[in-house]
Amino acid sequence: MGKINFSSSQSFGHMESNLFKLVNASSRFAERYLEGGVEVLMDAIGYPEYQEILMHMNEVTLADFGTDGTSVSRMLKPDQIVQMSLVDSEFLTIGLLMMPAGAVIPLHDHPGMTVTTKILCGEVERISCDLVDVKKQFEFHQEDMMDIEDDFASFNLVEGIFKSLNLLREGDIFQLTPLHNNIHSFSAISACVVLDVLTPNYDEKFRFCNFYNMKKGKE
Repeated sequence: MGKINFSSSQSFGHMESNLFKLVNASSRFAERYLEGGVEVLMDAIGYPEYQEILMHMNEVTLADFGTDGTSVSRMLKPDQIVQMSLVDSEFLTIGLLMMPAGAVIPLHDHPGMTVTTKILCGEVERISCDLVDVKKQFEFHQEDMMDIEDDFASFNLVEGIFKSLNLLREGDIFQLTPLHNNIHSFSAISACVVLDVLTPNYDEKFRFCNFYNMKKGKE
């Protein structure tokens, strides 16, 4: 049975805190992934460990991190995106992403990963896409910015499907899997804080973070 270990320097509050419970549930789901492989990620919602992630993530607020939306807005500088890792292991990452109004994270992917995200404060516009052939995510040259097109017409482009454009607000939770909504972008409408749980982590060997441009296909 796989086991996720964390640094003893990490502190998630007392054992009954929402954050502590989220970390434990995420660890158990990561262990389930180690036992069952990528098939577990394909149908994450069907596993009780993942249901626990959703339950505890629903309870987590900025107060669990000792701050609030007003403080975050004052702290962030224009165009400054701040990342904070709470858990950072090979098979599990939990972190915060803080973005000032107007900041953009371009289209990027999470190859062979499941990611669960909650908006802790603010509003974010999110675009989601799928690749027709997800195997290509593991073949890209890391120095390239790939073009994703919703009507494949050129060998220089990657065949993709535009899925949705959503305005997400405080309290909204969403998921992506290896097959669905795996490519997405964030545009901060207002200063925002995003909580992410990634299973597994990027490994810079097989699971790179690829970036994309979106191009409209031929009519």
